[in-house]
Amino acid sequence: MKSLKKLSKINLFIILIILIITSCSKEEQKDKNVIKINDSYLTEEDLKSMLNDQLNRTKLKEELINEWIEDEVLYNEAKKEGILEEKDFQKIMNKSQKKLAIAFLINKIVEDQDFQIKDDEIKKFYDENKNEFKLIDDLYHFKSATFYNYDDAIKFREKLMESNLTISENLLKAQKINYSISENYLYKNEVQPIQLLRILNLLEKDEVSLVIETDDGNFIVVQLIEKLSKNEIPQLDFVYKDVKEKLLLVKQKEFVHNYIKELISEHKLEIERFDE
Repeated sequence: MKSLKKLSKINLFIILIILIITSCSKEEQKDKNVIKINDSYLTEEDLKSMLNDQLNRTKLKEELINEWIEDEVLYNEAKKEGILEEKDFQKIMNKSQKKLAIAFLINKIVEDQDFQIKDDEIKKFYDENKNEFKLIDDLYHFKSATFYNYDDAIKFREKLMESNLTISENLLKAQKINYSISENYLYKNEVQPIQLLRILNLLEKDEVSLVIETDDGNFIVVQLIEKLSKNEIPQLDFVYKDVKEKLLLVKQKEFVHNYIKELISEHKLEIERFDE
């Protein structure tokens, strides 16, 4: 099987499509303007989108507004200086337009397909590419139960300790209290708050934590199912989602490759290579 590194091109296409669709595909709607420069407007909806963009997560609202103003001022000056008509600029624009059109086409033909991925395919793909799923950091598999008052959390923890069971929906239902449960597979840098990470590092396999109060005033009980160390190759259960996503990319890449071959055949394209 070809190296998964060759998926980078289609990954780039997919990322590009997501960014374009997120920012450009919404129908225009009337919205309150935040600021205006000549004929350009920054709306509240635009600003909200900018604030929600992962790339801007560390920026403040006023900082983004100032960046937008600077961009508009510089763009207007570039037009005045004739930059948009320069040959080098047009050459890059045409190349970008071609790549953009290709990305849209690939997104369209891929979206129209229903790629079925069966469990046996996922297992086979995992078995053949285990090294590709080597952990990039410590990984924690744990369950947590969240309660809305301290007494409920304490009662549940005591019941859990007495029964020597793992946190489960059935066990919680029997308590007749308000709760929510979750099962997590998180890398070390994904575990929040830091207090939870410290507790997970102190727990042994299947051990139950003390009651933890969260920042929002709720109370959680955590049970460590398993901890894997960086560079370990985890069992399929731990990386099932990642394996499935990578297999989907492989299928999409193969589909696009076959689509291109069909186009060449259908249009009877003559491809001639010249010696350098």
